[in-house]
Amino acid sequence: RMAMICGTSTCHLAVSGRALFVPGVWGPYLSAMVPGLWLNEGGQSATGSLIDHVVQGHAAYPQLQQQAQLRGENIYTHLNTHLGSMARSGSAADLLGSSLHVWPDFHGNRSPLADPSLKGMVVGLSLRRTLDDLALLYLATIQALALGTLHILEAMRETGHDISTVFMCGGLSKNRLFVQVQANATGMPVVLPDQMEAVLVGAAVLGACASRGHSTIQVSSHPAARTGGTGTIRTLMKLICEVDSSHANPDIPAFICFNCDDYGSQLMKTSHSTSQTFRILKSPIFTL
Repeated sequence: RMAMICGTSTCHLAVSGRALFVPGVWGPYLSAMVPGLWLNEGGQSATGSLIDHVVQGHAAYPQLQQQAQLRGENIYTHLNTHLGSMARSGSAADLLGSSLHVWPDFHGNRSPLADPSLKGMVVGLSLRRTLDDLALLYLATIQALALGTLHILEAMRETGHDISTVFMCGGLSKNRLFVQVQANATGMPVVLPDQMEAVLVGAAVLGACASRGHSTIQVSSHPAARTGGTGTIRTLMKLICEVDSSHANPDIPAFICFNCDDYGSQLMKTSHSTSQTFRILKSPIFTL
């Protein structure tokens, strides 16, 4: 598993039972996050801040603000909806960015190149100043950040980390497009807690351990790490598999999973790890 804490910047964290030295990735640090385990931490110095910078600096930003306000939406929800309307019926919005490319190291590269002197780049710009062009630049930026995650993930795997799932929290985890593109780029399910503030849940876990109500962090966090209630596993342009909540404990946090792999194999993996039952719904997913 890899944890992603996505906000102004992003941290990519993975633990292992032995020390793994990953070029361009911090660590390994013994017991830095979980007692007895070695932590490696990669990261991107500008993620949410880069998206804000790109969107707010575009000529169509005032138009975006006006339209979002009229519809009672935040600007990113409106951009996601706008991209959906730009995509052809039945096709993924991802393909809209095929001729516009971003190198996202506007604030240097933390991992895995570890070069703070690197700068960002945009290839494929025109003189157009429309909301469509802003939406495409926003999409290309999100895609670039997701490929940066893949770069970090590949570096970790090459040195021995076995990562097949991403657990995500932070402000950007509330952006559906950002989450889906991360899943598309990495080819792995992305798991989200249903709590609005997962950091507070983590603080409660630490508090439970510090109060000696639980012997270890692993024991105290176990209920919060299980899937219960309702949730979905999403596959790109395929079917929705919904968690059957009839036997779920409502006191255990639910997760929403997004992935772009074959739904059968992911369903098998997820059902084994959560001991929940699933049913397949005959409806296509929203392509964002």
